[in-house]
Amino acid sequence: MRCAVPPCHKKEKPLTATQLNMASIKGPAPAPTSFPGAEKLRIGIVHARWNEECITPLVNGCIKNITAAGVKPENIVVESVPGSWELPFGVSRLISASQVQASSNVSDLMGATSLLDDSKPATPTTTGAKASKAALDAVIGIGVLIKGSTMHFEYISESCCSGLMRIGLDTGVPVILGVLTALTEDQALERSGVGRKGDKGHNHGLDWGSAAVEMALKTNRWAEDGDSIPHSPSVINNASILSLNLTKNHQHPSSPNPFLVMSASPDLTLFYLENSRAFRVAWLLEHLSLPYTLKQFRRIEGKRAEPTLRSESTNPLGKSPYLIDGDVQVGESSAIVKYLITRYASQRQRDDLLGSPSNWSDFTAIESFISFSEGMMIHTLSAIYPRWFSTPEIAKEIEAGLSANIHNNLNFLEQSLSRPNANGFLVAGRLTAADIMCAFTAEYTFHMDTGITSQGKKMEDWPKTVEWLKGLSRLESYQKVLGKGVVHKFTISE
Repeated sequence: MRCAVPPCHKKEKPLTATQLNMASIKGPAPAPTSFPGAEKLRIGIVHARWNEECITPLVNGCIKNITAAGVKPENIVVESVPGSWELPFGVSRLISASQVQASSNVSDLMGATSLLDDSKPATPTTTGAKASKAALDAVIGIGVLIKGSTMHFEYISESCCSGLMRIGLDTGVPVILGVLTALTEDQALERSGVGRKGDKGHNHGLDWGSAAVEMALKTNRWAEDGDSIPHSPSVINNASILSLNLTKNHQHPSSPNPFLVMSASPDLTLFYLENSRAFRVAWLLEHLSLPYTLKQFRRIEGKRAEPTLRSESTNPLGKSPYLIDGDVQVGESSAIVKYLITRYASQRQRDDLLGSPSNWSDFTAIESFISFSEGMMIHTLSAIYPRWFSTPEIAKEIEAGLSANIHNNLNFLEQSLSRPNANGFLVAGRLTAADIMCAFTAEYTFHMDTGITSQGKKMEDWPKTVEWLKGLSRLESYQKVLGKGVVHKFTISE
């Protein structure tokens, strides 16, 4: 007697591609269908030019879903690089260039970079509308790698993907991985939505475009108010929520935790002495868009502060700047600057202004400049005080003795501003606390002519430094301080 073959052992017909897709559990959950706030975003795309037959539909797919989400076509910046190996450098450079552009209203500061060139359209679909100058909220790196007969494929794939991931973590800007690593040409074509067989496949560029918008919006929201992040019990268990809450409550304020944002409401009063280092604090307050009350005080005969500064501010030293924030009182401009950034800036703003501990080179450079502004650069004030409180002969002798140090300080600024990719700023090619702190003393040195013409020098002997000061004076935040009617006669302008 023959035994029937159990049904599970019967030979089945091969599944069709459609059936395979339906049966597969691989793939993302449904993406959001609504993206409130997307119209304010600026998205970058950097694509390789290798394997153009796949690259073109992938880029177009990205643009299609980015614009469908609500991003304005003129706010999509598209750049190309030779191949996938160059993608990490191109993405990093584009992010840096956009941050420089955002921190300055001066277009010529972008002259040092070939990216974000205003003469080029932001995207193939630009309609002529004015493009945003905001920093990029997300960048997609697009490349197509197809395995050949050597190990070249493996080396490029690993390095490219790791590089793009590192850029996102280091900058805090979402970087979407849009690199196909296909074993055959057909795999690459199908994943670009242009397969050569009956089933054209799926264009992954559509997914990357949606992911860029979603991550940009979420990152901005997390940076603005970490406490508003919803925690779904179906995704994060109680232990995870407890761990997150402990981290938020006990982590050091300067730690780069993307969920940690000091959400206290500021109650700020700045006691501002005319023509003083208090300008640094007012400038930072405007840059951070923090509300504050400004109380300005005069100098008596252009020198000492009027007595009411001591009595009204309750600063026992009677000096300015002095900041009162509810129960907190802070003196010294460097301490106030660090306090405001640490307590009230978003994560991205903190990393931009003070540097991220993930980039120790920038972090330590900014810290050094902050100390330099209140240390070595004070030679200028040492030359000014004798003018006020001594005889002209003694003042002239002291200024001559200090001039070498003053020149050395200016030479240091000039050298720092002459570095490749400085883009008109002291550190990292963007506005940082280093610029805010050092600018005042440099302005003061030139305006008061300490150790300059008396020693056979002129301001133009430090051209990069002069252009730096002029560029800073044109920033919107700088101009807002002047618009409040503060007395600051040291501005170096055109």
